[in-house]
Amino acid sequence: NRQQRGIDPYKRIEPAASARLTTAERDRVSKIYSELALHGIEPTRWELEALARGAKVKFGDISMHYPAISDWAGFQ
Repeated sequence: NRQQRGIDPYKRIEPAASARLTTAERDRVSKIYSELALHGIEPTRWELEALARGAKVKFGDISMHYPAISDWAGFQ
């Protein structure tokens, strides 16, 4: 029965947040997406997650890199 389900069949299901991203990295994803949109780049989810973790990603001739967030200040 459709009414017993808690899922709206007309609403798009969003993927769960990646457990591998920290809270700070998840917060950076939207900022990185906005910055790439200014350059006319529409990245995929894995590209955004890789950039949030500190990877270098090439989009055609443009190479983007965001330094990794250091959550482990005691180990520096």
